[in-house]
Amino acid sequence: MTNTLIFIWIVVLMLAFSSVAALIWAVASGQLGEFQKGATSIFDDDEPIGEITDSFPSSHPQEPKASSHE
Repeated sequence: MTNTLIFIWIVVLMLAFSSVAALIWAVASGQLGEFQKGATSIFDDDEPIGEITDSFPSSHPQEPKASSHE
């Protein structure tokens, strides 16, 4: 029983240490610097506005609903 608890604590401490190390690396390398740049990097200038361009291969994209506030 004691060996099992020691093993569990070692695993928990290793996971905690690796999580803190990953966070420190991300901050130091600038991974968390610009959230907006990362969020908009998937779009390019040719992206159609208001058109659905993504769909599953087995389904067809749906037309956007017309708003009644025009």
